[in-house]
Amino acid sequence: EEGMTARHIANFDTAIFDDYRKWEAEWDWDPAEQPYRYVRTDRTHLLYLPVNPERMKAFGEVVRGYPKEIYDMWETILKPKCEYIASLTGIADPVIVQADIARMRPRDGDTVFHTDTRFNQRYARRYNVAISTNTECWLYHLSYDLNNGGMRDHINEGEVWELNNKIIHTAVNYGETWRTHLIIDIMPKNYFDRMCQLYNPYAKVPNPQNKNTT
Repeated sequence: EEGMTARHIANFDTAIFDDYRKWEAEWDWDPAEQPYRYVRTDRTHLLYLPVNPERMKAFGEVVRGYPKEIYDMWETILKPKCEYIASLTGIADPVIVQADIARMRPRDGDTVFHTDTRFNQRYARRYNVAISTNTECWLYHLSYDLNNGGMRDHINEGEVWELNNKIIHTAVNYGETWRTHLIIDIMPKNYFDRMCQLYNPYAKVPNPQNKNTT
């Protein structure tokens, strides 16, 4: 809806992610042989979750060589949770088009202002779930300056928020602990099927990032 930045839409028992938290604590996020294997340019650890073969093919350069343990974690740990979260959104016959784990370092984590510009990101609804957070983690919209058009929201563990990723936004962690969010793009199956007829769902829309007002 016009003017929406983010909104809280549902609650759940955050303990459903305890098995993922255990997996995350034991995972080698900075392997010695590939020290930046899972790190983006903004220094956030990011896992592109294998929701379908097309998505993994689209990000082949990033995910090539993902170990089997990530695929196993998705199938046995996170996929059932994502399907449950999808059921809370009110979307009929939901399809998980994209899912990511974003793990942000303490004190200076910032994904930098951006909009999301791939076809699936433009047509799906985006949901954010805090798996681990602290009181100094924020979603900023439009500006960092809260006195000059900027807005911000905090997501507590056990909450599902819908995010308008068509406007410029960023996530920050100014706290003293790591922040982990699960980010899910969901749409009705008939929408997804139609999108796939028209476009490569993981290609970028033909619209420059700084002019993207779709």
